Amino acid sequence: MQLNTGLLIGALVLVSWIMVGIVRRLAKRLGLFDIPNQRSSHTQATPRGGGLPITILTLSAAVWHLASGEFSPVLAAYVVGAFLIALVSWLDDVRRMSRLLRISFHFLAALLVVGAVLLKDPRPSLNVFIIVAVPVVLTWVVGFTNIFNFMDGIDGLAGGQALVSGLWWAAVAIVSGNPVLLWLSLAIAASSIGFLLHNWSPARIFMGDVGSAFLGYTFAVFPLISGDPVNLRLWCGGILTVWPFAFDGAVTVIRRLLRNENIFEAHRQHIYQRLVRLGWSHQAVALLYVAFAAISSVSGLVAALGGPLVAAVLPASLGFAIFFWVYRLERRSAGIAAVI
Repeated sequence: MQLNTGLLIGALVLVSWIMVGIVRRLAKRLGLFDIPNQRSSHTQATPRGGGLPITILTLSAAVWHLASGEFSPVLAAYVVGAFLIALVSWLDDVRRMSRLLRISFHFLAALLVVGAVLLKDPRPSLNVFIIVAVPVVLTWVVGFTNIFNFMDGIDGLAGGQALVSGLWWAAVAIVSGNPVLLWLSLAIAASSIGFLLHNWSPARIFMGDVGSAFLGYTFAVFPLISGDPVNLRLWCGGILTVWPFAFDGAVTVIRRLLRNENIFEAHRQHIYQRLVRLGWSHQAVALLYVAFAAISSVSGLVAALGGPLVAAVLPASLGFAIFFWVYRLERRSAGIAAVI
């Protein structure tokens, strides 16, 4: 059984690698290039859409479970929602779609999964979930879908985070005995490896919205499709495994709001972008974030499996330490006081 599982994971890595190569050639033919501008962290026109195989392979794993007699309304809602996210994101990669249309699809996809959870589970404990948590969950799902997209800005960063989080959810699925969650997680991890073989610096293709928005949505709703949507420990762990992206995204949005800037406009104010401007290579920044994600994931696993919730203090502290460290580097580099 372990041998068969290993062979299947290896096959997924190989298929993903091949598919990304095909998408790369297709993107060149169609002229789907990410053209660098003053806000970009790259200097050459690069094909985009390389996250499409991650989306296809992950959704294929979900559909296979649905077709094999393991039907779940929550899983079905996730498939529909994720497909809508992927569709509008792919259209945005091909030709820019309006921001309002994209956000509308994101909200619809979030509502589908939340609604399926509420219909499936009539426990009284969900009364609190309905009244208090639903607005928070919807905000989280839509917000993180966009944050993951915003964070896909340098070589290897989004793929590295997807690999770490995919492995984290696979570990949780093994412990909880959830085969559906296990194979979705392994599909993400394996296909992310295949993608990273093309995307590691110097990247030959970028993930594109079709991959980044899909992954953001998937990781945001995984606690909902895990089988216990009111498990606060699992929510804590699920957020911690993507904490580097969540922290960077949240801090950057807050800073921009305080400056009365349009948070949806392209910019170079994320912590990872500031490190690149300071002279760090894409590889170094991506490895820093992967290491940060690994540390956060370990803390998240401790919290999710019944350990002390104080384990969350380490990732939170590390995030602020990195933020102020970058701030000091910027001050030293500029020779003047930077404004936070």
